[in-house]
Amino acid sequence: QLCSPSINTDLRIIGDEDNCPNILTESGCCDEVKLTIPSAYLAGRVEKELGSADCLSEVLNTSDKEVCGFMLQKNNHYVFQDDYLYPDREEFPFDMWLKERSVLAQIYYGTSL
Repeated sequence: QLCSPSINTDLRIIGDEDNCPNILTESGCCDEVKLTIPSAYLAGRVEKELGSADCLSEVLNTSDKEVCGFMLQKNNHYVFQDDYLYPDREEFPFDMWLKERSVLAQIYYGTSL
């Protein structure tokens, strides 16, 4: 392994997605990682849920394009606002939380009242 977080020392390494070679919640050099704009992490979640993180893609229907745009904006997710760091996986199950937000956004944008 190239490096690991400095969990046993007073040294804390903090960086953004572009400068920390972390795989979120799995491995990496940084103790804490901030989301960039655009966020590779959020784009990966959107692609996993919708099949594409390109919000103009022809494979997405109209409501999914709206969901895509909503989900890609870190400011739409309070846990990532104000330069919050990736939430601690142990304390906040953000993968499931983002999936639930995606479902709620699909319901919201897919409903024409």
